[in-house]
Amino acid sequence: MKSIQISNELYRRFEKLGVPFVDTHESLMDRLISFGEIHSQSLQTKAKTGQPLSGQKPRFSFSEPPNMTHTQIIYWTLDGETLKHKTWSSIVEKLLCVLHEKNADILHQNSVNVKKGKSLDKGYKYIPKIGVSYQGLSAEDAFRAIREFSEKYKLNISIHFSWRDKPNAQFPKTEAVITT
Repeated sequence: MKSIQISNELYRRFEKLGVPFVDTHESLMDRLISFGEIHSQSLQTKAKTGQPLSGQKPRFSFSEPPNMTHTQIIYWTLDGETLKHKTWSSIVEKLLCVLHEKNADILHQNSVNVKKGKSLDKGYKYIPKIGVSYQGLSAEDAFRAIREFSEKYKLNISIHFSWRDKPNAQFPKTEAVITT
């Protein structure tokens, strides 16, 4: 008998597909694989193009993120509250403010350069509300910072985003969701 490891999010989705008191994990996996074998050509095509298999947005977890290059924010949630910051950097800025309110040491974060006071050189942006400046980040680097904050401070974050129609985007013109 073999065993596989899957994320908690994938396991929750897997369990939702089972029929209570009928399916075992093995019988559900067998049914899903049989369905996949029947529809394999369509599934392979969709997987290669990044299209969702069920008509829903593709879902990712913070622990196994896709490439975030050439993405844009649609909206995001923090501990259940929907927020409409439209850039990765604006999410980092909001999280710095939230962490400041929780008395976290925001000046010594590993993934974000933060200075006390107003600094506008070398890509720094000033946050008057909390009296610090932080250096701007690419989408990839901002996501790493967001993931670090969520893990370190136990924040529940869900980000709805899309890839732009660019050659190096992982799934051009596709909307997706990534959650902690």
